[in-house]
Amino acid sequence: MGYTFIGDPSGLELRDQWYYDVGLGYYLTEDILISGYYEEWRSLVEEESNPRDLFFTLNYRFSSQIEFTAGMLFGLSDGAPDYGLSGGVRLKFQAINRPSCRCRSEAAWRREPVISMALQEKFHFGI
Repeated sequence: MGYTFIGDPSGLELRDQWYYDVGLGYYLTEDILISGYYEEWRSLVEEESNPRDLFFTLNYRFSSQIEFTAGMLFGLSDGAPDYGLSGGVRLKFQAINRPSCRCRSEAAWRREPVISMALQEKFHFGI
């Protein structure tokens, strides 16, 4: 669920856009997740119908740091593409905050929380 503020570009009357999805997922194995969603967005132009679709994904956890994603979409409205493909790779990494002073033992900084981040790149194609 979300909301995007479009702004007021000159010469265009565009609406802000809300969106949501509702879905379920199921782990086939510890590393493979399949999911299905119903998605809808508010159309940017008042005269167009809201894009609505069914989106199905397959996530494969290759390792604790690498995850692959593939998806397929089926449009349900005139505002959505008829079909679509999606794919991506997610890379996770952690940075450990080590103290700059030598006053603490190595065991002490290992107990401190780590900063966890993920980089994700996806591509989408629709017809």
